[in-house]
Amino acid sequence: MTRRLIIGIAAAAVGTVASMVATPAGAQEGPLLPMQVSPTGGPAGTVIEVSGENCDLEDPVVHIQLVDVDTGEAVDSVDASPDEAGSWADELTVPDGVDPNHDYVVEAACAPFPGATPDVRYESVEFDVTGDTTATTVPPPPTTEPA
Repeated sequence: MTRRLIIGIAAAAVGTVASMVATPAGAQEGPLLPMQVSPTGGPAGTVIEVSGENCDLEDPVVHIQLVDVDTGEAVDSVDASPDEAGSWADELTVPDGVDPNHDYVVEAACAPFPGATPDVRYESVEFDVTGDTTATTVPPPPTTEPA
């Protein structure tokens, strides 16, 4: 009986330590929330509408960004202000010069103020940059003057 008690206490202690290591202080617990992204693909210049709910902190901000997965850099970002119910919406724009061969995602997170550790995170949504994103100039056709 004593041996079972000791094994039980040891197992509980290991589980507690493991959960403390796996979840850093200040990290969000719980599932990622859904957000709406439309469209989910397009060339440079495409305006991406992004919206979500449940950012109901006091004076919150939602940081939204289009991230180049290959470089880890945000190619566009904006901060949205949720309404009193916690709903938010804003727009991103695919900038000129992005590489259509890279992978991109739209990300959003709700924090109590800009730059703070987010309390709520939203599921990333893939965005497919399409087409040639470099500007090309087509010269005008040659003109001939009548002789």
